[in-house]
Amino acid sequence: MAVSLKQINVKDPELREVQQNVADAVQALAAEESPAVGVISVSSNQKLVGNEDVVLVDASTSTSEIALVLPGPRLLRKLLTVKVTKAGSNPVRIKATDIPATGSPTIDGNASAAIPAGSATALRIVSDGRNYWTL
Repeated sequence: MAVSLKQINVKDPELREVQQNVADAVQALAAEESPAVGVISVSSNQKLVGNEDVVLVDASTSTSEIALVLPGPRLLRKLLTVKVTKAGSNPVRIKATDIPATGSPTIDGNASAAIPAGSATALRIVSDGRNYWTL
């Protein structure tokens, strides 16, 4: 990304220094490569920790439902995509919590969301800090 900054001539040396520091910071940010994306691959139950961006699920060999347990809603600070790469005969279930109880977080008002058996599709999830929502 190319960045051009207009520098204004000023007489105050401190203001010039601030101006230069801002220009240097903008240039450094522009030169930075995009951050790494956290991708994990699973084929069995998994507790997520919140640093995942994408969970790739191979459900083709599973003999039962694959459960992915989300981290606490305050720990999920970005969009999470769960993608079934190889469908199987059992669903992939995304759970809001390991053991649901009154007042527990929900996903769209439910204890869990599922990607149906035989479906190689994706589900995107975000958190508002208290609950989860599918997109």
